[in-house]
Amino acid sequence: MGISAQSSFLIIDMRDKSEYVNWHIRDSYSFPLMMLNQDKTIPELHRFKNAEDKRIVMYTADERTGVRAATDMVDRGHSNTYLLTGGIEKFIEDYPSLVEGNNIPQLVSKEPAAK
Repeated sequence: MGISAQSSFLIIDMRDKSEYVNWHIRDSYSFPLMMLNQDKTIPELHRFKNAEDKRIVMYTADERTGVRAATDMVDRGHSNTYLLTGGIEKFIEDYPSLVEGNNIPQLVSKEPAAK
């Protein structure tokens, strides 16, 4: 992955910085929700804002907490902003190899135990 001029998406982690440091989606940028609430930004958001064929994908711990943040981004003119369905909790279930860090939660199998 990695973000370059050819990248079609920017992944933004809206969780607290300490959560990001522990584990996050590979190549995502930390932009805590608190910063959005204080009307701050990061250079990467400016580069991707409404750029043709570019998407800003935001995530939080779960989808519920991200809805307001994504709405705020769109209201601030970032019309190419999307919210990761299910948040990072769902993402790690489906794509564990794309999550990095030192304290990655261990997945609990959802399959029924064999008899």
